[in-house]
Amino acid sequence: MAATAIEATEGRRQSLMRSLEEMQPRVLYGLRMLASVALAMWVSFWLQLDNAYWAPLTAAIVCQPTIGASLRKGQFRVIGTCTGALAIVVLTALMPQARIGLIAGLAAWGMIAGFMATVLRNAAAYAASLAGYTAAIVFSDSINGSPNGVFLLAITRATEISIGVLSAGLVLSATDTGDARRRLAQRFIAILDGIAKGITETLRNGAPEMVAKRRELIGTLAALDPLMDEALGETADLRYRSGILKGGTKGLLRALSAWNEVSTHLTTPENWPDGHWPMPLLSEGERIDDTDWDDAAMARDRFREMARHLVARQADTISERLLLDRCAETLLGLARGANAVALLDDPSQASRDWSQTRLYVPDLFVALTNGLRVAFTMLLAATIWIEFAWPGGQSLMVFGAVITILFAPQADLAHKIVPEFGLGVVCAAVLAAIVSFAVLPGQQSYLALVLAIGAVMVPSAFMAAGSWHRFVFTAIDFIFLALIAPSNQQSYDLSSFLNGAQGIVAGVVVGLLGFRLFPPLSKEWKVQRLLALTLRDVRRFAAGRKRRAAEDWLGLLITRVGALPGGTDPADRARLVSGLNAGTQVLRLRNLQAGIAQPGQLESSLGLLAQGEVERCADGLRDLARVQPDDAAGLRAQVEITLLSDTLLRHAPYFADRRRPATAGAG
Repeated sequence: MAATAIEATEGRRQSLMRSLEEMQPRVLYGLRMLASVALAMWVSFWLQLDNAYWAPLTAAIVCQPTIGASLRKGQFRVIGTCTGALAIVVLTALMPQARIGLIAGLAAWGMIAGFMATVLRNAAAYAASLAGYTAAIVFSDSINGSPNGVFLLAITRATEISIGVLSAGLVLSATDTGDARRRLAQRFIAILDGIAKGITETLRNGAPEMVAKRRELIGTLAALDPLMDEALGETADLRYRSGILKGGTKGLLRALSAWNEVSTHLTTPENWPDGHWPMPLLSEGERIDDTDWDDAAMARDRFREMARHLVARQADTISERLLLDRCAETLLGLARGANAVALLDDPSQASRDWSQTRLYVPDLFVALTNGLRVAFTMLLAATIWIEFAWPGGQSLMVFGAVITILFAPQADLAHKIVPEFGLGVVCAAVLAAIVSFAVLPGQQSYLALVLAIGAVMVPSAFMAAGSWHRFVFTAIDFIFLALIAPSNQQSYDLSSFLNGAQGIVAGVVVGLLGFRLFPPLSKEWKVQRLLALTLRDVRRFAAGRKRRAAEDWLGLLITRVGALPGGTDPADRARLVSGLNAGTQVLRLRNLQAGIAQPGQLESSLGLLAQGEVERCADGLRDLARVQPDDAAGLRAQVEITLLSDTLLRHAPYFADRRRPATAGAG
């Protein structure tokens, strides 16, 4: 009994220690946010800025639980602010007295911002969002004044926001060294190790149970992008070599794709009519499932050498050549991933990667829908403002724009986010009223103001860093500070406070209404559209109507995998990878066409694929493979033909889908 009681006490103690350890970063986040707000407030008070509260509000918005995300977000916030301020200055200069035209132009700018916030990713998407609603903020502040003052107002807002960004950056840099680089390296290693062990097990016995593991790794790979962006914000040396990180992600996806091709070929019974199973391709001395990832540069060089060895080996059959080449491709993909880890561990050990960091657009239609929703909401808010001549109409328009632009990239979750944010706004209004009229009037010192703000912001920041209704507490942090509006000469006018609070609440309601009247595309629809776009591209490749470089095609598919909504069926991720495989194989066959025996038969088979006749295409490809010569070039042509046939048959319902593929463009 005594031993049991001691064990129970020890278990509770360990559970408490784990809880405290998990809470520590959230507590620090709340304290850092308060310190950032206090510093920005002090500087803006010292400079005696007119609307000093924009500086601390910016510091609160920029402050993130991790330093990399905060610094990256701060940099792009300055870019977005300056772009938005410049846009409203230009619009005002073009239409100084045409208020209706100016509102229409502002809505058009909001549409562009919403569009770009969906096209871009991470901090760059945030900059696009900010460019949209900064223009709305400056417009709302200048609507009752002279158009000639817009430029000065834009400069003032940009200055206040820059003070907030710098304050948050200084506090975070002084209190945290960051670990995004280490976490990114660990994530890369986890995927590398999973692929290395998976391909080894597949070569041993086909390992059909590895399908689930492969799909899980595809999902993990899709989640690398935000962490990569955080690491770029944390350390300057990575920003100028980001191509290596992008190349690492491309290498990992290509390794997963090649592993999938090996598995598909090994588990297709038609490829082994006599039941003969190939000998292991990797000897015991060439095992990769026990790679020491602590020396990523050595692993990279070893993988490259093994790949060269496999490509140079003689093969007597199509299957042997196929497995040799695709295992080599897996190793080269792993080498690119290991090179990214080498960069993160020791930049001097990283070799150059020629991967281009260009922009790929997974689906233009989704971005266009989000942009149109922003324009619709801003025009709706402006109509309500003008029709009812509401004194708080500026806040109505600004926060309607903020809600729709900021949440545009997460439109599939808007039905959950916006109501939570609205609840947080109401709670923030109540808390701000209590602090403004019951606490602050009796206090005159700067320290008292900071403590009063911290009493609300620190607990809400602690909750916002968690997962339980975090958008409620995020709204409390930001809206509370906006309603308090700290300044050198603090105002306690009830009617002004109520006007502002009503405008903000109404703006959130209009934003919610925008999502209701212009509903976001469903998660299922987005997934099916990405699959349809990929199928459309494969069919265009097959018909000869479109060409892409293999590296370019890989970059586009990485973007599409990353664009899949959270909770996507792993089978749909696998179909997207099968589309990558089929497209790559068709592109390779197009490049090899001059050296293929009976090129007319290849053209005919690819034409059947373009029409969705998958089984007839696969039969034609198998017949074509049998007439290729047995020399090295002929064997490699047979490899691509056989792999395309295997891929089509494994995912025949997808490639044979007779529904018309999506027609919207994809960059």
